[in-house]
Amino acid sequence: MGRRQSKRSKPSNRVADETPAVRALAARTSSSHQAWLPPEILSMIVSEVAGISVVGREKNSTLHVLARTSRFLQAEAERKLYFNIDFRVGEPEAEAIAAVLQLRAARYVRSLSIQKNGPFLRRGRSSKGTISALPFSSMTNLQFLVIHNEPAATQRGRQDTNRELFRLLEQDLPHGVLTMFACSIPLHLSDLHFLWRQPNLKGLLIFHTAPAAAVPWSNSGLPSFSKLTTLEAPDMDNMVLSVMAVSKIRRLTIRNTFDFPANWFSLASHIVRLDLLTCVIPPGMLEHLVASAPRLQILLFAAGSRWEPEHVAKDALEILGRLPDLMALGFTEMPSRESVADLIKDGQECKALESVLFVYVTDSDSGGIEPYQVEMTKSGSAEGGWTVAPDRPFDLLSLTLWLCAQESRITEQGA
Repeated sequence: MGRRQSKRSKPSNRVADETPAVRALAARTSSSHQAWLPPEILSMIVSEVAGISVVGREKNSTLHVLARTSRFLQAEAERKLYFNIDFRVGEPEAEAIAAVLQLRAARYVRSLSIQKNGPFLRRGRSSKGTISALPFSSMTNLQFLVIHNEPAATQRGRQDTNRELFRLLEQDLPHGVLTMFACSIPLHLSDLHFLWRQPNLKGLLIFHTAPAAAVPWSNSGLPSFSKLTTLEAPDMDNMVLSVMAVSKIRRLTIRNTFDFPANWFSLASHIVRLDLLTCVIPPGMLEHLVASAPRLQILLFAAGSRWEPEHVAKDALEILGRLPDLMALGFTEMPSRESVADLIKDGQECKALESVLFVYVTDSDSGGIEPYQVEMTKSGSAEGGWTVAPDRPFDLLSLTLWLCAQESRITEQGA
């Protein structure tokens, strides 16, 4: 009878992926059968080790390794790994994510981004990496939900888009967890029924809606969104009006076309930030805006061609002077830069105004036109009381940063 050979341990496949810090931590935790540190300390250690990798993909890879080193590190590593989920429907990674979420990690998810929610699957294809694989019922701590679509799919319209997602959300998503929902898929009001069970919703961002004719304006059956204060949408259509009728919107952004509904005065009474930067607002409409939203602190709009070029800044400032709390102003499509900055410096109409960003167009070397932006900040030490930054080419990123800075500044001042 031959001598029994001892089993040789196989080398781990993950050693090559582990950093020295991860290997040392793994050795220390594997040597004990009992938890040797409180959860708070383990969380700090995992954060420190994962923080060594500054790139998101490398950080996730490190967290995956930590989760496999020991059962004591698994919970803390997965808590951070699945805090923010990017779920790309139909891709192999989506299947792996769904499996772990179903098994144990769904409760860790705070932010969920769903991408490629395209047409229904053909019969016979696997559903492991699809929407139906997501355990929404176990996502008891989900706060932010974002639904993206491929640009080509967005153009196809609502009929070609998988609506199963909204049915699952209405059926399975726990009550009162969401605080923000954003969607780039064309929506009907019926698609938002799952939000009726989300009374803590604070922000709603809609990028595409169904044709207005298909959306009856009615707020019957809609709950009261008492905490909903931020709303972004492409147009002032019936869906937007229905939502505004059951909430107190303070921050409103409209991207395409803006007009006044019959009950606009009652809907606009709480608005403090109105972003109409891509909507042309003629003089008469601006007067109506000022009269209907007296609490405005931040206003952005496009001047357009219906203003007299030589009087646009002067006339606009005279109208805006009726807003006692206006602290930040942004406007585009100015025909020229001349006199605009001087009018703002010398004008006394808007007494609370502290920051201005305006965009004008000028001829480019190639024969076309090029937009430039001018940023002005009120400063008692500057000549005329205003500091004017150098002109620079206009870009949406800098405008977005400017808008965020104004929001933060006004919030800090307690306005």
